[in-house]
Amino acid sequence: IQPYNELEAFTKGIQSFLESETQSYRFEPADPSFELILERTIDANEIKVYCWIDAGNTQQLVYTWDGLGIRFVTTKLSIKEFVNRLTSF
Repeated sequence: IQPYNELEAFTKGIQSFLESETQSYRFEPADPSFELILERTIDANEIKVYCWIDAGNTQQLVYTWDGLGIRFVTTKLSIKEFVNRLTSF
């Protein structure tokens, strides 16, 4: 079994999304119960971001009353800068 670098997969996945015409990108790490979704908008320079965090160690596949979430719109440039900061460590 080879180790899996989730941070590397995350940053490469976002870069691939930004360079393609794919409509959305979803990332869910093994743990904790966290999900990040990027979606293209009508404006080619804007990206919708959805981030959900749910209570850990749950058995259901849906977010429950104790989940936290945020949704916002940002620019492709801001997403690129975010990825660059993650990869600079």
